[in-house]
Amino acid sequence: MGDRRVAGCPCTSPSRSGSSGSPTSTGSSRSTCCAARGRFFLQTIPSGPMEPRFTRGKSPLLERVLARPRGDVALGAFALLFSELVQYCQSRVYSVAELQAKLAHLGYQVGLRVLDALVAREKNGRRETKVLNILLFVKGPLWRSLFGKEADKLEQANDDDKTFYVIERDPLVNTFISVPRENSTLNCAAFTAGLLEAVLTASGFPAKVTAHWHKGTTLMIKFDEAVIARDKSLEGR
Repeated sequence: MGDRRVAGCPCTSPSRSGSSGSPTSTGSSRSTCCAARGRFFLQTIPSGPMEPRFTRGKSPLLERVLARPRGDVALGAFALLFSELVQYCQSRVYSVAELQAKLAHLGYQVGLRVLDALVAREKNGRRETKVLNILLFVKGPLWRSLFGKEADKLEQANDDDKTFYVIERDPLVNTFISVPRENSTLNCAAFTAGLLEAVLTASGFPAKVTAHWHKGTTLMIKFDEAVIARDKSLEGR
C-alpha cells in the first residue's frame, strides 16, 4: 500500500524534514505519531477502487417505479386477513347494522389510501370531472386493481339521475364468509361500499354508497345534488 500524506500533520512539517524536504524517520511513522498525540488531520484518500460498502446497490424498494403495477396478493392470505377483520368487528358490535357500519368505516380508510397511488398509475395524476367518467374508472381500473377484474355491471336507476348501481354477482369479500342464519342480512360487501364511497368523495364526487343483496350484491351509489348539477353544467364541454 502506498505512502499516505496527512495534510497539516506536524510530522511532515519542514522542521521535521531533512534538507531534501523529504520526511525524516519521525515523519515515516507520522500516522502513529498523530494518533498518539490525539490530533486529527484531513487525510487524502488514496487512488484505487472504492470499498464495497460504498458501491453497494440501492434498495429495490427505493428504486421501484410508482407507475409499475403491484403484484397480486395470494387469495388465501386475503381470505384469512379479511375473515379476521370481520371477526374483530363482530366482537365489538351488538347488531348486524352496527357490524356493517364498522366494516364500511374501515373500508373508507382503505379507499382514501388507494386513490392517490391508483390515479398516479392509471391516469398520470389526472382526475376525472364528469360522473360517467369516474364511474367507468370505478368499474374498470379501480376494480381491476382491487379484485383482478372489472365489475360485472354498471347501471343507472330509471327514475333517479342521482342513483347508480355497481353489480357484483359473486363479490370476493363474501366468498369465504360463512353467515349464520340469525345474521342472514349481513353483507360484508359493506366494506367495499365504504371503500367506494371514499374514492368517490375524495375524487370530488360526494356520494353515499350502501351494499344490498340484489342480483348477487349491488352497491347503490347516491350522488349529492350538487354533483349532478355540476355534471349538467359541464355537458358539451
